[in-house]
Amino acid sequence: MTECPDAAAYISFIPQHISSSVHIAICIISIVVNLMFIRVCQRDLPCHQNFRVLILALIFVNFMHSLTYIVILMTHLVKVATSKEPCDVLVSGLFCYVTRLITSSCYTAHTTLLFGLLSERVIATKITRDVNSKYQASENLRVLRLLGPLLILHFVGYPFYFAISVVVQSLMAIFGELTFRVIYSVVYQSVLMIEGLMLFWEDEDVVILTPCIMDESKKIDKEKDLACYILKYGQTDCC
Repeated sequence: MTECPDAAAYISFIPQHISSSVHIAICIISIVVNLMFIRVCQRDLPCHQNFRVLILALIFVNFMHSLTYIVILMTHLVKVATSKEPCDVLVSGLFCYVTRLITSSCYTAHTTLLFGLLSERVIATKITRDVNSKYQASENLRVLRLLGPLLILHFVGYPFYFAISVVVQSLMAIFGELTFRVIYSVVYQSVLMIEGLMLFWEDEDVVILTPCIMDESKKIDKEKDLACYILKYGQTDCC
């Protein structure tokens, strides 16, 4: 009788390996795009420091989330490729606990930071009466237009995603465990890709806006969008 029958079935189930490979590719693209955006944040732009810190923190969370998932999935793929016995593909409980703790923390931190970005805009606009020091109304509209899709995704899309997950999990007995894993993985990857697409929802030329403030010593012409540099990218952030 074969030991670890579930592991043996997992090794021979090709759709799961294809799904894992696609997920790894998405995570790698996410890391590359986030590293590119770090370079943007490090440039000498007239940006409010509070917003810069929140953006960098959000990028760090995205980076850690993608990196952790790469470690999880690559570990499984390497074990499948190098295993001599079905039981060799199993991982320790400590590995699962640590990696899942990191990804779960990233979920919470990501949503919290997005809410913080919105709160920072509101506070920065209200705490001062100096029109030249606070964020411009037109810029606020642009930033809200940028953050709006992400906030909608996290506060509306994610609950919907969890509801779908519950439905899928309730049907696990019908699909079987291996097929269920593939379906569940596809649902999760779809949410990641939708998040990336929603980040680049502007016009036919997708743009990212770096929020900036007006400074009397650095007044920028209105033709340059009231102290905002528009940074154009050709790929999406899928983290």
